[in-house]
Amino acid sequence: DNAYLTTPEMRVWDVGQGLSVLVRHGHEVLVYDTGPAVPGVFSAVESTLLPNLEAEGIRRIDTLVISHADNDHAGGRRSVQKLGDLILEYWQGEGPTEGNDASCVLRIYHPESGTEWLLPGDITEHMEARYLAYLAAREDFQQPVTRVLVAPHHGSKTSSSDAWVSTLRPDRVIYTAGYRHRYGHPNRDITARYRGAGAEALNTACSGALIMTVAGGAIK
Repeated sequence: DNAYLTTPEMRVWDVGQGLSVLVRHGHEVLVYDTGPAVPGVFSAVESTLLPNLEAEGIRRIDTLVISHADNDHAGGRRSVQKLGDLILEYWQGEGPTEGNDASCVLRIYHPESGTEWLLPGDITEHMEARYLAYLAAREDFQQPVTRVLVAPHHGSKTSSSDAWVSTLRPDRVIYTAGYRHRYGHPNRDITARYRGAGAEALNTACSGALIMTVAGGAIK
């Protein structure tokens, strides 16, 4: 069986220009996206996910979420919903059935500590507006939370609109981008936008994998 964790843990793997996130609590394990793959050349599942899962004593994935079908998020999907005291909330905008705006947005909430992780896949400004409208209609949206946001689309200039950043005002923003990648993510205007909103920025291209736990009612 999977190793037991008494407190929630979230790991944002360093998979270069792509995304893969591990969420654990108790014996339960969720993986959101599996990182990039180039057939016959490279697979984040083989190079990063599987070795790390084995090192952590994880033998079973209870929930696998592929946000959308782009290769940098779903490259390993052929190789590999309440979660402990965590509340999982899935949202997908109406209309697109493929491409970035078809991304499944996952909100992970830990009521005991008031911690929220938001994983929006690659949604663009257009779909961000729809998600913000959905949040605004919720009675609990204005409750105080400590919010950790994985920047949509790796910090691309097509996402993280002024309204998105100023409404969510994350305490921490995480960019999952390839080191010196040709796409140039995260975009400088976007990083400045989050910085202006007071968000602490972290980037897997610089830090490697990020591990977050909740201890003493606060995120570490």
